[in-house]
Amino acid sequence: MQITLNIDEALLRQAKRLTGVQQHQELIAQALETLIQRRSAEMLARLSGHEALFNTAAEQYPTAP
Repeated sequence: MQITLNIDEALLRQAKRLTGVQQHQELIAQALETLIQRRSAEMLARLSGHEALFNTAAEQYPTAP
């Protein structure tokens, strides 16, 4: 699928620097996969009653704003 996105250049540069990924398509794909994994883990934690454990781990490794 082809799509046009307006992405903050500083955010894109930081993501490239942190991941080492230079291709926009691969970078966006990795970002989406990471987002899906994180949100799925949050949902699972809530369902299992372990949300406090997940929140503690998330505080130790915060995501960029």
